[in-house]
Amino acid sequence: MRISTVLWVLFLGVLIFLSFNYHGKAPSFTHRSQIWADKAGYHVYLPFTIIYGCDANAMPDSIATLTGGGFSIDKEKNILHTKYTYGVALMQLPFFLTAHFLNELLGYEASGYSRMYNWAIDVSAVVYLVLSLLILSELLIKHNNKKSVYVGLAFLYLGSNLFYYSIDETGMSHVYSFFLFTLFLGVLEKTNFLKIKSNRWIIALGVIAGLIVLVRPLNILILAAFLFWKLDVKEEIGERFKRIIQPKTMLLLLICFLLVWLPQMIYWKYSEGSYFHYSYGKESFDWSNPQLLKVWFSPSYGAFLFGSISLVVLLIAGHKSFQNWNNYGFYLLIFLVLSYITSCWWSWSFGCSFGMRNLAEYYALFSFLFVPFIAETMKKNKFIKAMIFIFLVAIVALNIQISYSYGGCFLGEGDWDFREYFRLVKTL
Repeated sequence: MRISTVLWVLFLGVLIFLSFNYHGKAPSFTHRSQIWADKAGYHVYLPFTIIYGCDANAMPDSIATLTGGGFSIDKEKNILHTKYTYGVALMQLPFFLTAHFLNELLGYEASGYSRMYNWAIDVSAVVYLVLSLLILSELLIKHNNKKSVYVGLAFLYLGSNLFYYSIDETGMSHVYSFFLFTLFLGVLEKTNFLKIKSNRWIIALGVIAGLIVLVRPLNILILAAFLFWKLDVKEEIGERFKRIIQPKTMLLLLICFLLVWLPQMIYWKYSEGSYFHYSYGKESFDWSNPQLLKVWFSPSYGAFLFGSISLVVLLIAGHKSFQNWNNYGFYLLIFLVLSYITSCWWSWSFGCSFGMRNLAEYYALFSFLFVPFIAETMKKNKFIKAMIFIFLVAIVALNIQISYSYGGCFLGEGDWDFREYFRLVKTL
């Protein structure tokens, strides 16, 4: 076995230990458990279909309340309602089935909500995270030296809120989206942005694109990479657009995309009476009232104070875009557009989050910006290199410390309570 393989396996083991250790300190059916609120709303598809045969009334009594109200059950109509799409549940399926099999084999409660099912969620998040980093490293090594790739990915992971969402909030959608983003970008490169006409790769792109939007509809934004990512100076957007809209290519992409969404449409027909449904009710965007200062700088959930490597990413994107807009403008636009969209949601923090949580999966894209920056840094004189790495190490230390002292929700008074933020920084 190669040393690199052993190191990856050890890395996987360490992350599983950290996740188990974090959740082992919290009792089940609390806000710190793996199946709670939003996480319960994602997960519920699995026990509902696999264990209870789509019979909502057969589910454990008061389970919706016990898991934080992430879904609801209409006892009179025997219907389960969840506003979340089934994408996360699909990604967790292999791990859920393993837990279910082990529960039945060992004679434990096979309810879909016992400890084994919670642990399965931890393992699934960590496995997808490690697979993502492994795939990303292989993609990045094609254009950068190994040392800069591993150092860059380490800083990006440990200094961003992706660390928090892969260890602490393992039932949230972000680490699964991170994996799908990685696959999508990898296949896009594999086809040389659809210059290589291969049905299997086009089908793969359609399926992955469908899953990306299914897991988290807001992530449709990443599909702009079809047109704008790594746009060569000599290549016009129109050339890419023509390749995408070729009848055979477009038909395959759309069919695969829609097939992924078909089960969701069937569920909506069952639960809401229509194949198409906006499940978030009155929750919406106010495009005329963005809260960008809060999204970036608020001590409650601001991106630059939680997972603050995001500030470095923005600065790199801005600097590189000024030098070469054609190659780097897409990174800056993605960051700014995503920030604007986030700031316009009725709850700009997207509930209790760790920084701007919508950014977590986009580090798959930003790794192609950040790793070359690390490679350039390694070539600078010793003083400049030392200063940059000291700064990055400080960001990582701050991020890990806050991750372990954070309870899941900011408990300060309002959005600008810096005293509470500094309490988090000082607490371990």
